[in-house]
Amino acid sequence: MKLQLPTAHSILITILVIVAVAAQFVPAGQYDKIAYQSGSGKFVLQKTSGEDLLPATQQTLDSLKVLIPVAKFVSGDIFKPVAVPN
Repeated sequence: MKLQLPTAHSILITILVIVAVAAQFVPAGQYDKIAYQSGSGKFVLQKTSGEDLLPATQQTLDSLKVLIPVAKFVSGDIFKPVAVPN
């Protein structure tokens, strides 16, 4: 009896099943986010432990290592929360 290698389709389906099962056990990532509140003119830092209000300045963004100009938030170009690096 000669040993045969599995086909490409068999290998891909096996990898797909392994990834689908692994996705059920790997927890989703949670990130800190920053959003601009136009009414108060402040940033809201949304953490997993709660929210903080921060002044809407470029120094605040620089300290959080967000490389977006504050003018983009103030003008309304960015209106959704943005992930904070690290």
